[in-house]
Amino acid sequence: MKLLMISGDIDLVRGIDGAFFNTLSGFHKYWERIDIICPYVKEARRLSLFGNVFLHPLPWGRVIAPFFILKRGISIVNQSKPDLIIAHAYGFQLMSIGAWLLAGKTGLPLVLEVMHMGGHPRAASFREWLEKIISKLFISFMASRADAFRVVNKADSYPLLISLGVPPEKIKLIYAFYIDQKIFNNQTNQDKKFDLIFVGRLAANKNLPLLLNTFQKVAEEIPQVSLVIVGSGPLENWLKRQIILIKNVNYFRFLPALKDVADLYRQSRIVVCCSMAEGGPRFVVEAMACGLPAVSTPVGLMKEIIKDGENGFLAGNWSEENMARSIINLLRSPELYKKCSENAIGTVAGFEYQKTISQYALAYQKLIEELRNKK
Repeated sequence: MKLLMISGDIDLVRGIDGAFFNTLSGFHKYWERIDIICPYVKEARRLSLFGNVFLHPLPWGRVIAPFFILKRGISIVNQSKPDLIIAHAYGFQLMSIGAWLLAGKTGLPLVLEVMHMGGHPRAASFREWLEKIISKLFISFMASRADAFRVVNKADSYPLLISLGVPPEKIKLIYAFYIDQKIFNNQTNQDKKFDLIFVGRLAANKNLPLLLNTFQKVAEEIPQVSLVIVGSGPLENWLKRQIILIKNVNYFRFLPALKDVADLYRQSRIVVCCSMAEGGPRFVVEAMACGLPAVSTPVGLMKEIIKDGENGFLAGNWSEENMARSIINLLRSPELYKKCSENAIGTVAGFEYQKTISQYALAYQKLIEELRNKK
């Protein structure tokens, strides 16, 4: 079987081995061929990988992406004869619109992957608010037109799609958090250097002001508390200016390898997520696999897997007081901390890499067969 994917990822074609690369490194083995249309990049450094994955960056910017997806997609379909089109539905939905036009022109079945919706449940900017409005309108429009929708959590995205008119039978819950437990585990005993850790893109939806405010709130009661932040992004310079004024905040722009990230998790006590909109996030799952209790806002997968007082805490209403109180309770209660740490590992054990990648691939192969039998 063959796939045509319409993706928003540009790391692959830029030669960066990010999260999508890690997914494809196992996923590609289940398919004869995978073609991926991705947004325009100024300099394409990689156009194929693994021997059966072929990358097709658009020749121009995103505004007219639907036209170029249609044009390039028809050529790919004529050449490789894919069995299914999979499109990542995100942002202003330009890539998804192109996928819809291509599916209509070629007659191929279409799956929209709603990994998360920008601005849902809360928008960090006017742009995200506008993205949310457009995305909701688009998904409602596609409810009767797409053959299936993929969601990556059942507590957030699934009810959202139901509310937008997507029939339940079209919604496929396929998790997207693939944890290599040979790397992310608690088997290596390391000294705890940091109390709190955040890892991720330094973007508006990550709600960095809440992270720093929460940390300072904790420091009012536990002055020696420490925080480590790992990441880069548009708010990097803002973050650097802020942490100059705050004691015990450590910052790393990047770490060389996943092993280094895992080591830093194991050197920390609690993983903290303050996001306003997420599908996951992945870094919390990774940290939990290393034995860290999680304190998070109620976003994405976190609403599904975090149980208060069992493996961490959910802080409702995006409140720094609630976030800080949960962190303080964990730091001051060795018994509570130990219970949450042990339970965190078991909570994410089901996201083992090979298992979840297999479920992902087999779910789409089964869908292809089902759609064939309907014809």
